[in-house]
Amino acid sequence: MRQFFILAAFCIALAGCQKTNPDELILGSWECTNEWENSGGAIKTVASNDYVSSGKSTSRADVSLIGEETVSITLMVNGLWKIVGTTLEEEVTAVSIGPVSIDGKLIPADEATDITSWFADMAGDVTAAEIAFFGNDRFQTTHEGRTAECIRQ
Repeated sequence: MRQFFILAAFCIALAGCQKTNPDELILGSWECTNEWENSGGAIKTVASNDYVSSGKSTSRADVSLIGEETVSITLMVNGLWKIVGTTLEEEVTAVSIGPVSIDGKLIPADEATDITSWFADMAGDVTAAEIAFFGNDRFQTTHEGRTAECIRQ
């Protein structure tokens, strides 16, 4: 009987270690992936996102636009975040654009402005995505029918 109480106390203590507040659950480093189709082909994103308790975030995103040719671009994004109910609201505060390649061939920045201008204009954008946590190590967001899967790093 004594072993039962020790086991029960251990289980209760362990359950107490699980974070349940979304504002705490999201803190840390995450790798998020999503892929969707549009009229020109597919878009695939792999991002390393860091969320800190001050409500700030940083992200390094590798974006591939897959159509007749594959355009790859790397973005560094700074932002602000907050969770309201089951919605993750994120505002882009700054964007810097890294290397751009077409079918694996690096393109000089001055020749890629038609590709990069859309991304550069993201500063000031605010998105609201439904967020669902699955334990402490995984969450999913859904925005405009597109779902991103995120795994804690």
